[in-house]
Amino acid sequence: MAKKVENISQTTTDYILGSVGFIFPRTEKELDNFNRLYSDTNFNLGEYTLNPDKVFNDTLLNSKTEKTKLIFEISKNTYFKRAVLAAEITSQLYSESTYGSVKLQKLMFLCENIDSMNINYEYSKQAAGPYDNKFMHSIGFVFEKQGWFKIEKVKSGKISRTVFSPLDKLGTHKDYFNRYFPKYQEKIQWMIDTFRKERTDRVELIATLYACWMELRSNNQIISDDALLTLLYDWSKEKQKFSRLTALEGIQWMKENNVVPSSNC
Repeated sequence: MAKKVENISQTTTDYILGSVGFIFPRTEKELDNFNRLYSDTNFNLGEYTLNPDKVFNDTLLNSKTEKTKLIFEISKNTYFKRAVLAAEITSQLYSESTYGSVKLQKLMFLCENIDSMNINYEYSKQAAGPYDNKFMHSIGFVFEKQGWFKIEKVKSGKISRTVFSPLDKLGTHKDYFNRYFPKYQEKIQWMIDTFRKERTDRVELIATLYACWMELRSNNQIISDDALLTLLYDWSKEKQKFSRLTALEGIQWMKENNVVPSSNC
């Protein structure tokens, strides 16, 4: 199989990568096809799962038009939409001293779970809260490929932080954002404005509590402050940095501002 992969032309490889959502439309024709495919969709992909390795191998072995179109429909839609959302958040916050990759991920998580947006994702429990490893490891490549941002790790003494430097096509994501998120823009903007100056720890706490709240709902368990605190502190040892008072204040803030999972999550 390795030999076959090596002999594939760059054009074919780019087409396959584009079909599974790892690169964006490269020509006006591809962009028109993308827009035509998704002009009427609601982006509800919650029931789908995708194994990128299997998709890639299957596509190499069987390039029938219908199969390729199905792969394109399921995965490219999700990846493209999420990257545009990340670009919108970053375009508004990249100059803030409190902004970095962790804050981006937590804001992504909160935005993607508001008002039944139903974006397909793969968050896992990490020390800093819910985290989508695959997406965050690829977003730098996408940002730079699109000319939106260059992401770099900058060290100052023993402290390392992520810096987003704007590139020449900054802002070109906006047309996509307006097209894909018309129903959610007000809430997304509220999230961005609310956490604009907040330290990363604060966003981490709210995102983690939100994930705990979702877990209780999905398991049909009673939702109480004590239940949320138990899940929070069971999440990882790192959560001990939040005092009980701080966590309870976070829960109260979520209730007052309706930053809670819907009953159908």
